[in-house]
Amino acid sequence: MTTTPPVSPQELRQRAEELFRTSETIIPELTSPEETIQLFHELRVHQIQLEMQNEELRRAHEELDVSQARYFDLYDLAPVGYLTISKKKMIQEVNLAAATMLGVVRSLLVREPISRILPMEEQHTFYQHLKQCIEAEKPQGWEMRLVRGDGEHFWAHLQVTPAQNGECWITLNDITGRKLVEQQLLESNHQLNITKIAAEAANYAKNQFLAIMSHELRTPMNGILGMMQLLAMTELTEEQWEYLKTLKQSGDNLTLLISDILELSRIVDGTLMLEMTGFALRSSIDQVVDIQRPHAVGKCLDVCVTVSPDVPDALVGDPLRLRQILLNLLRNAVKFTVAGGSISVTITVKEQQSTTILLELTVQDSGVGISQDKLDVIFEPFMQGEGVDTRTYGGAGLGLPLCRRLVELMGGSIHVESTEGYGSLFQLLIPFTVSHHVIPQAEQLPGATNPLSSRSLRVLVAEDNPVNAQFMMALLVKLGHSATCVENGRDVLAELQSAEFDLVLMDIQMPVMNGEEALHAIRQFDHGADIPVIALTAYAMKEEQDRFMRDGFDGYISKPVEIDILVAEIERVILAARRRRQ
Repeated sequence: MTTTPPVSPQELRQRAEELFRTSETIIPELTSPEETIQLFHELRVHQIQLEMQNEELRRAHEELDVSQARYFDLYDLAPVGYLTISKKKMIQEVNLAAATMLGVVRSLLVREPISRILPMEEQHTFYQHLKQCIEAEKPQGWEMRLVRGDGEHFWAHLQVTPAQNGECWITLNDITGRKLVEQQLLESNHQLNITKIAAEAANYAKNQFLAIMSHELRTPMNGILGMMQLLAMTELTEEQWEYLKTLKQSGDNLTLLISDILELSRIVDGTLMLEMTGFALRSSIDQVVDIQRPHAVGKCLDVCVTVSPDVPDALVGDPLRLRQILLNLLRNAVKFTVAGGSISVTITVKEQQSTTILLELTVQDSGVGISQDKLDVIFEPFMQGEGVDTRTYGGAGLGLPLCRRLVELMGGSIHVESTEGYGSLFQLLIPFTVSHHVIPQAEQLPGATNPLSSRSLRVLVAEDNPVNAQFMMALLVKLGHSATCVENGRDVLAELQSAEFDLVLMDIQMPVMNGEEALHAIRQFDHGADIPVIALTAYAMKEEQDRFMRDGFDGYISKPVEIDILVAEIERVILAARRRRQ
């Protein structure tokens, strides 16, 4: 940048003399020497003032030159690119960073159209944004691609600020690196989504496989265990009875294993949901103990249950999962305790705040105990803790892993203390909500204590498996009922239209017409709503039971069928149907 140097005293004198000669009355006619001296004094003072002002002006120019030089240094050495374009979209100024970014010598950019650095496909975008910026008279930023001198495209962030006389200042930032990372992230997320979809599909396929396998395993198990139950109702020798008990125990263990595998899989997948409802704590505990009591009596085990008096009986939680946890722990205690040993179940209040209560449940036995090196692995699937021979007591090692997952799902914790040879103590801390409503006890159904005394029912059985059909027909006859069996839902409709029945036991998965389709058709009959229909199926998940009940079934029984459960459910459904007709 060039500046005008200050005027020298000699030049000022020459200009003053010229001005003096051209003026007619610069100096008036003098009347005295004193006035002349005074006049020259004033002129000298003015001369000195002018010289001082000239010096100040010279220093100001020097400071301006330094400031401008500093500004241009900052402009050139700035880490971001700067461009100035004219009203005609010509590049007027460009700093070193912008020239380096664009890969072009500065002198070759100045006085070039801005379109030189714009790819053809991006020009419309640039001019559109530029127009909006000028019309709004405020800065505007956007991202777009620019082109380098060698033709390579790169991503940049542009900030355009309107200036005077139609000029615009443009700030450039190279964001190619960021865009590359963003693209990699997009590709990575896309790949993650593909992987997630594949995992979900595999998980769904696994769940479908487990559900199908559960159904297909439960169907023959129903025939096996059913025939065992029928055999138990005949006259047997003591030796035959022992063989039958062993067969029944093996069948029950296999059924339990199927259930545990399904439950554990659903917990791991996050598909198992708790069902919060009011329940009676002491009644639930009694049910669990009653199930294991015959096994305990058979080994001469002393089972003691203690519930602290301050533990409220009416609670809100998931009673099914609580019973499942306690049943697994009590079953293990009975299994691993030698004959003549003892088992204790204790429930106390750990802490209570308002309506929330934390219960401590302990199951302690005097059994074989667990070695210290096994305490860390007994809660892992398919691991067992007994010390010498892991197959001595049988089992798949799923009970404790299932207990831990269920306890954690309920918001609690489980802890074990054990000494090999001296027994084990399992401690559970589980939160519940205290209910202020009285939980009604289960109603005693007429004839439930002696179902054979109930009146004979006309039962229609829909079952396509020949062994299961044979079992159900024989069982119903032994229970004092008359039974007719068909193979599919369409035959169910035909039988109901040609004869009267008191009850329908409906399998779900059947050829031609399944059980759900048949139920829907039955409800369309004139008195179809009055016909009790119980779902008799190998679909054993709680969600499936709930779905069947929502669909309009009056009752539900899962396979393998337990005679006591079948009798109780028939009694309940028949009693409910009688009440509806009254």
